[in-house]
Amino acid sequence: MSDLSTADAPPPAREAWHVPNLAFTTPAGKSLARAVRTTLDGLQVRQRAMRALAAARWQQTVESLSAGLAKAHLGGYPGGLAVSLAKPRGPAEASRYAVTPLPVPMMRAAVQGLQVAGLASLEIGRVGRRSTLHPTSRFAEMIAAHGALLADVRTAAGHQEVLVLRDAKRERQDRGDLVEYADTAQTQALRREVEALNSWLAETDLIVTADGPPVDTTERRLRRIFNRPIVPNSAEDFAAGGRLYGGFWQPMPGRARLRRLRIGGERVAAVDWSAAWLRIAYAHCGSEPPDGDLYASIGPWRRDALKTAVGALLVAHDEVTRFPQGVRELFGKTARWRDVRGAIFKAHPPIETITGTEFGLHAMCLEATALLCALERMRSKSIVALPVHDAVVVPAIHADAAQRIMEESFRAVIGVRGMAMVKIAEDDAERMTPAL
Repeated sequence: MSDLSTADAPPPAREAWHVPNLAFTTPAGKSLARAVRTTLDGLQVRQRAMRALAAARWQQTVESLSAGLAKAHLGGYPGGLAVSLAKPRGPAEASRYAVTPLPVPMMRAAVQGLQVAGLASLEIGRVGRRSTLHPTSRFAEMIAAHGALLADVRTAAGHQEVLVLRDAKRERQDRGDLVEYADTAQTQALRREVEALNSWLAETDLIVTADGPPVDTTERRLRRIFNRPIVPNSAEDFAAGGRLYGGFWQPMPGRARLRRLRIGGERVAAVDWSAAWLRIAYAHCGSEPPDGDLYASIGPWRRDALKTAVGALLVAHDEVTRFPQGVRELFGKTARWRDVRGAIFKAHPPIETITGTEFGLHAMCLEATALLCALERMRSKSIVALPVHDAVVVPAIHADAAQRIMEESFRAVIGVRGMAMVKIAEDDAERMTPAL
């Protein structure tokens, strides 16, 4: 096994972010929240007489802040808990993506109470940066006394949209604006699929070993993000993009993920499809892809360079006449784009017929649908699988079964044979087995 340094993992986020629906899900956590609330009530931070609704909101406010501080302390967030204490500039616009905010007066009262009680210190924000709460040693002692753990902190289900639609990207770094949409039978079915997956993963035994930067394993909520194409009406909504995003395991570098992640106490393996978009392009044109590694048949250039070039051709909305940004460096100074593009078209004719049509977004959606099909099949067999865009991470003891399911699911959804590749951490070995 390779000796991986902590540089293989990304630096942890500086601060945790407070969200209104952050809560404790275990008796230990609930006990801690009650103790904090009792402390604040003893200081008469809030009025003694409150309507039942206001009392419920106060309880939610204190618990969400307590859970956030516990997450900051236990999850390794050196910047503390980022909170918003500013009054809104105007009435909040209704949006399916927005979580109902907690009343600002209650937030301020709770934060003041936490300071007076010696449970937190406040760092006032400035332009472009929120205020942050820092748990004190006294709060850390309360966490230990109640036996609360990082795993006790969760974002309450059902309060944040998991089916996201973004407008087309206008600039390279643009994410696209969030698009409001009306629910249909299709969107309801897509949402139920993601929520079922999230419920399953929330109860899964996932840990990351301590030999590296802290990783907040409570971040497990997945969202499926669809994208509108740049070319108007080139695809209906929820037919482009559609990958699963979120989950603490996704931003971890691949080698660190394989080395440090444990599922049910077991070491893990990654299983992903080889040349999925190329195979989907062949399926779109009604033919089976050739045998073997589809990138190796293109030319002498590096595989990662060819993969990037093919992806650029497939996601483009017009003709690609030069190396896409950031691609030339992968091919070397002597390579010419027309030669690379010509070699790709010669080796795989379907690419030439669909380049410049944003087919990549359609391929991404089909790929994500096939992945969800595989995830459901694995769940039915009690195989825990964590999605990473076009791959899954599974206990290594289930790698062969996961490989077979990935290949079967690809054919079931795409209509042509797939090839799944297994990666393990012990010696960075890979094995590739074409679908039967």
